[in-house]
Amino acid sequence: MKAQRPRLAWQALGLAVLLLAGQGCSLRPLYRPHIYRLSPGFHTPRPPDYPISLTEADYRESYIEIAEVTTSPYDDRLVDSLGRSQLRDIARKLGGDAVIRITRNSVIVEETGYRPGALLRYGTRFVDKQSLTGVVVRFKRDKGP
Repeated sequence: MKAQRPRLAWQALGLAVLLLAGQGCSLRPLYRPHIYRLSPGFHTPRPPDYPISLTEADYRESYIEIAEVTTSPYDDRLVDSLGRSQLRDIARKLGGDAVIRITRNSVIVEETGYRPGALLRYGTRFVDKQSLTGVVVRFKRDKGP
């Protein structure tokens, strides 16, 4: 019976170390939108219901480029809805009127989940996701008399 105790203690210690190591590692990495400021000025944020125009082209109207932004990566099916709403939210916070030159980017993301070759069919895998990049602009409008 005494020979069993040290073995059980080592097994419990090994399990505790694995559980604590798993707690220290993030299972899903946190992706935040990237914002690269292009103009040094600060613009007042827009209200939450302010309409933000999104386009892949350029505008003929004169504007100031505020920042170049990149959204978080999403699945291919969700990038149009969630990515565009995130672009609108960022543009409102930066005080922009529109987001122009929107492009799709392919992002390789490491995720945990089902993996056929892994032990117990669970492990990390690399997934191809999509993010959107665009330039937040504010139009130069003439102030009336």
